[in-house]
Amino acid sequence: MLEVRGLTKSFGPRRVLDDIDLDIRPGELVALVGENGAGKSTMVKCIAGMLTPDRGSVSVSGDGRLAVVWQDLALCDNLDAVANIFLGVERGRLRLDDSGMRRETQRMLSSLGLRVGDLSTPVGLLSGGQRQMVAVARSLMTGAEVLLFDEPTAALGVSETAVLEQLLRRLRAAGIALLMVSHRIEQVFALADRIAIMRHGRIVSIVSPLEVHPDDVVAIMAGAKTESTARRQLSQLRSLVDQLAEVEPSASLPLILTSLSRSLSTSTLGLWMVVESVSGPPTLVLTAEVGLADERRSHLRQVPIGVEGGVLGTSALGSISVVTNADLDPVISGLSASAWAVPVVGAPSARNPGGVLAVIAGFGDRLGHPGEAQLELVELHANLATVAIERESMVEELTRRNHLLESLRGLLDRLAGPEQASGLSSALLPLRVATGADTIALVEVIGEEFTERAITSVHAEASSVEHFAEARRLALLPLASTHRTQMVDDCVAGISIASGEGRVLLLARWSTPDQISPETLDLLEDASRSLALALERQVAEHATQETQTLRRANSMQREFLHRLSHELRTPLTAIRGFADSLRHTDVNWDDASHDLFLERISTESSRMGRLVADLLDSSAIETGQLRLQMDWCDLSLVIDEAITVVSGAAEHVHAEVVPGFPPVWADHDRIEQILVNVIENALRHGRPPITVHAQVDAFGEHVVISVIDSGPGFADTMGERAFEPHNRASNSPGAGLGLTIARGLAVAHGGTLERAPEIAPSCMVLRLPIEPETPPDRHDDERAEARS
Repeated sequence: MLEVRGLTKSFGPRRVLDDIDLDIRPGELVALVGENGAGKSTMVKCIAGMLTPDRGSVSVSGDGRLAVVWQDLALCDNLDAVANIFLGVERGRLRLDDSGMRRETQRMLSSLGLRVGDLSTPVGLLSGGQRQMVAVARSLMTGAEVLLFDEPTAALGVSETAVLEQLLRRLRAAGIALLMVSHRIEQVFALADRIAIMRHGRIVSIVSPLEVHPDDVVAIMAGAKTESTARRQLSQLRSLVDQLAEVEPSASLPLILTSLSRSLSTSTLGLWMVVESVSGPPTLVLTAEVGLADERRSHLRQVPIGVEGGVLGTSALGSISVVTNADLDPVISGLSASAWAVPVVGAPSARNPGGVLAVIAGFGDRLGHPGEAQLELVELHANLATVAIERESMVEELTRRNHLLESLRGLLDRLAGPEQASGLSSALLPLRVATGADTIALVEVIGEEFTERAITSVHAEASSVEHFAEARRLALLPLASTHRTQMVDDCVAGISIASGEGRVLLLARWSTPDQISPETLDLLEDASRSLALALERQVAEHATQETQTLRRANSMQREFLHRLSHELRTPLTAIRGFADSLRHTDVNWDDASHDLFLERISTESSRMGRLVADLLDSSAIETGQLRLQMDWCDLSLVIDEAITVVSGAAEHVHAEVVPGFPPVWADHDRIEQILVNVIENALRHGRPPITVHAQVDAFGEHVVISVIDSGPGFADTMGERAFEPHNRASNSPGAGLGLTIARGLAVAHGGTLERAPEIAPSCMVLRLPIEPETPPDRHDDERAEARS
């Protein structure tokens, strides 16, 4: 923000500037105008610091940066654009080479939409407009928040002037404060937010271009009397029309009221829209206002139409209404001395035969009748309000239709997209919103059976029975053709969609018949075709899933048989070898050899049983057919039993269970199987001693069982592969399924089995939830109490 206070400058006995005060806000363009010798250039030089004022101050908010684009531009003609832009600009510690400065220059010019041509051309060879652009870019390179322009278009042609004016608008929109010295009054009125008029070294007036006529500004510059109010009002109307063409429709009515307030010198105005009511007659609702006090605004927020609405309600019937003594008015008595109201009339319609869209009203502090010229001026503004309201109505209608189309697009995207996880009910939601229906349902009909496939409704509990009754009535109607809408009754429409063995009925129900339009029924028909494709797709996907499931089952069956034959071949070969040796009659085996062969046969038989059990467990986990026998388990007993079962574990494995260990909801045998597999793995691949440590986690929600051996742990290349099927050491017996099954059983319990090298190099951690996801029944609680 630029603040100039008391700026005074004299040259000898002649005072050029006399106590100048001026403020320029960020994002504001102030034009400085005056006759030759009025002191404009001296004022700019004092603000820029080129002249020292006799007294007064100049301050710039923020970092205090200010730059000037002089009329003679002050460029070095023998240097190119890049050199001129960076000439004298301090870049701090950042140093740019030639290519870097060129890129920075091109970036800045592009961001401002400026075209300078070849950046390597000396600026002395550029056109006036291009030189002006270089000067502007040089000023912006400083990061200035305030820019001063001294006659910026004095030497430019028409096209170059238009380019510069667009640039000034962009700079203003970017929040830069702008002061422009200009002799072109039409340009000042096109660009400036305010006009500061200088005469004999003083700012004699600061006006808004919306409030004065250009001739008035010229008269003030010359010290003559300004023109009549009529010309000023015409200028305001012209400016208002230009602004209405640029602003958003929603901002039009406040803008019209503000302009009317300035034209009439009336500080209190309001605009009331005619609003339809669902349960009663239409009313007037306050939509925009200027200067209404809180009490008046609250009292007049909603006014009935007709005589009971006083001056406002009477005007809503279609005529100008005036109250010279507000005490006689049933609505505004005590709020004002006098009032007038003018209707805003548009095209008549079936619902609004009079075509009255709104009412503009003004309130006076003195008794009396407004002049005819004033009422005519109000009527002119009312005509502009009519255009603004109808424009906003058209925008709202277009927005509604776009929303409707977007809703249908959402339906199509959900139905035709690669995924339909959300189901048909969510796909029907945008259709219900677009059609305004209360309920939309899909009912499948196969023979005499009716099944609800999907539904979306504004009601919390929609009645399926009612849908089936409507579907039966629709099914009894003569079927004209598929995808054609048929009315079941006044508020229900239906469409038949062919699907598989039967057909699917799309039903839509509204609250009242007047909500149903031909466009709505067309939307239903279009949606039914998309729904038909979605239903066909569901049938195809279901068939594909069944085929894939069958193929997967066959593949798993083949894989299981292959693994079974492969894994059983080794123990069967050993059993057959020892059995054949015992059957040979030509060899007499001693008792020790005989016992050894039998022991080997028994060992291999046990191994074969274990392999079959592992393969069955692995297959059950993979197919999701594993069944757990859940109960409350004492894990300390499970740990002891697991150590007892594992051969050689008693002398090498030590259990550490925290006292007060709680019972856990789990399958006793399966948890024992997990621990057996992990302990066996530690004995086979690790190094004793082995510790089994059990505790409850910090949150009291899980038990944590750690199996730690003294070995080096898994190789870095193994990682998660240790839990993959058939991943075993070359000299390891078994099918390589121990850890795979252990993890699968842990996951089936809602737990985890992971390596924990952060605890010890060779450590496995089993985490199991203590409580079940759903509370067990009363018998489970009794068993847990008996166990404890």
